[in-house]
Amino acid sequence: MKTHHEENVQTAVKYVADSHNQHPIANTIWLVAWLFIITLTAFLSPITADASVVSNNATRDVISESKQPAKSGDEPSGAVEQGFRDKSSLPKEVLSKEKAPATLNVAVLYSTPGHRSLFEGVREEFEQHHPDITLNFTGLVDASYKQALVPWLESGEMDVLYWQAGERLKNLVLQDLLLPLTELWQSQQFDQAFPETVKNLVSVNQDVYAIPYSFYTWGLFYNKPLLEKLAIAPPKNWVELLGMCEKISKAGKVPIMIGSGDPWLPAAWFDYIDLRLNGLAFHQALLAGEIAYTDSRVKSVFTHWQQLIEANCFNSDHQLVTWRDMLPPLYRQMTAMTLLGNFFDNHIPTNLANDLGFMPFPTINSKIAQFENVPMDVVMVARKTKHASLAMKFLSFIAQPEIQSKIANAIGQSSPHLKASKEKGHFARLNRPVLTSADGLDQYFDRGVSQSMVGASLAIFAEFIEVPNVERATAQLEQLRLKNLKSSNKDSVPSTQ
Repeated sequence: MKTHHEENVQTAVKYVADSHNQHPIANTIWLVAWLFIITLTAFLSPITADASVVSNNATRDVISESKQPAKSGDEPSGAVEQGFRDKSSLPKEVLSKEKAPATLNVAVLYSTPGHRSLFEGVREEFEQHHPDITLNFTGLVDASYKQALVPWLESGEMDVLYWQAGERLKNLVLQDLLLPLTELWQSQQFDQAFPETVKNLVSVNQDVYAIPYSFYTWGLFYNKPLLEKLAIAPPKNWVELLGMCEKISKAGKVPIMIGSGDPWLPAAWFDYIDLRLNGLAFHQALLAGEIAYTDSRVKSVFTHWQQLIEANCFNSDHQLVTWRDMLPPLYRQMTAMTLLGNFFDNHIPTNLANDLGFMPFPTINSKIAQFENVPMDVVMVARKTKHASLAMKFLSFIAQPEIQSKIANAIGQSSPHLKASKEKGHFARLNRPVLTSADGLDQYFDRGVSQSMVGASLAIFAEFIEVPNVERATAQLEQLRLKNLKSSNKDSVPSTQ
């Protein structure tokens, strides 16, 4: 195939040959000039074409970098398109504009199958707003996550990490593993976004160390048709609770479903009886190891719990019952109520949801304010992070009410942000009134007590349901407390493991 240059030369030669006889000298000079121009054009055209290709391709690179969010596993931002992968021919001014996105490592705990897709959605939305930052999520299940947490913080491998408010957060602060977030909290005016009770859960010595993003509440869930059939009103105080147990037992039903198949379940009864008898400050001091379990006020907690057990309020097969096992009997009117957190919201059959009611734990001591178990999930920043400014951008993003609402609705919980939209879950909508009306918030026994005490303490609770011996239970717990204090004196801060 002839080139464009060859065709031009042949045309010129033919023209001059045809007219040579008429003007031989002039045409010879004209031919030489024409051939020089054509040869010069042919020499310059490849250079012009190559420059055009490079220029067009460089434009595509810059657009790709500025408009396409970087994704985990994709090529670095600024990589040229297919067919132009060699950057050696790119102009220096184009290369100087290319900048690979910084990576922010975020650790999360996966407790439900939906968590993985949830955080993938969070990543995509964040990167749309911050195309210069790539989020790298690392997710582990509960036990594995807790084992990896402190090593991650000590090494700085993870920049932002999921954790839980209250004593567990405080423990990490005392180990100097977390970056204070007080300046971010103030600059973003989070005092207007979160209730003071929530701020207290993420603060240590007047400094804020985490941003809360979801929570759920505990309380008594009951079968409304069953109580209506037996003409029983939901109990508002301790006397009414005991009376309800008596009436339902006579009707051949289980008054209250309890389980220790999940070892942490019975701790809710210890928490709430103590909160209603002795208040939040006492309860938190007790769990922190500052009060003896042989104290008369603690014995009173077990004495009240013993009253329920001896009044046949609970089922006898508690060792075999997990939290999921407690739900079918509640749906089928085999039991009247159970004490549980509304994390089971997404598990309720739609046709049975309206049969269930919710009520706070009954009053025991009328002089004690209303305190509630409200476990709070938070995000925190490792003190050893190398990307503090990027972490602040991510925390500001997570704190937005729209983002918090998306997260909460995806996992059947609620956002602590006061401007978050309404929850979609059947019982999640009840979370906010509990959050805003409570005089104080507790995090749950196994989040408040030293982690070295958790396993043995829960075993004592399960044993107490079986054989309610107040003296033995309080003595065993006191032995654990003293052992833990002795251990913590050697190792200044208890481990979170």
